[in-house]
Amino acid sequence: MSEKETLQRFFDVYCGMIFNAAAFQTGRQIACSYDFTDERYQTLKERYPIEQVAKTGGDFERALRLCVWLAPNLTHKGDFVPAGKAEENAISLLDYSFGNSEHGINCTYKAKILVECCLALHIYARRVWLYPNSPYDGDCHVVVEIYDRAREKWIMIDPTTGGYFTDGKSRFPAWKCGKILPAAATAPLC
Repeated sequence: MSEKETLQRFFDVYCGMIFNAAAFQTGRQIACSYDFTDERYQTLKERYPIEQVAKTGGDFERALRLCVWLAPNLTHKGDFVPAGKAEENAISLLDYSFGNSEHGINCTYKAKILVECCLALHIYARRVWLYPNSPYDGDCHVVVEIYDRAREKWIMIDPTTGGYFTDGKSRFPAWKCGKILPAAATAPLC
């Protein structure tokens, strides 16, 4: 499958998932805090060149550089289960799969790696599960949202494709894509 066909496939999947979930349920606010001091983050920075890859700049630009670096170096394997292969943390998952096409991992763990790399660099990040609204499809896709402090908003990036959504001016969080994608004439996935 060509890169263009792959991007179109992901665009189609995103459109279905996000369009069908355009109306989100309201609920209570849950307090959330981030701990940038986990000792594993220092080990992650020592073992993998995430600081050199991210370089300098804004939160989005740095996170996107990490995403683009990770995407081609992590083979996708949809049915990956870490039990007995890797612990569920970025260091163990990278040790198992980075640059090793025989050891693919799924989007859930690709997102986990990117989130922990971002947190190690003091970039707020979280995983977001996108579910289709279909009784015939129980699958999902997991992406990452990072909080760009300069833009004061969450922005979705995908460590499976190395892409993000934009209208050419702005970058979007997952929830906003549901309002934009159905009307899009062309794929705004970068």
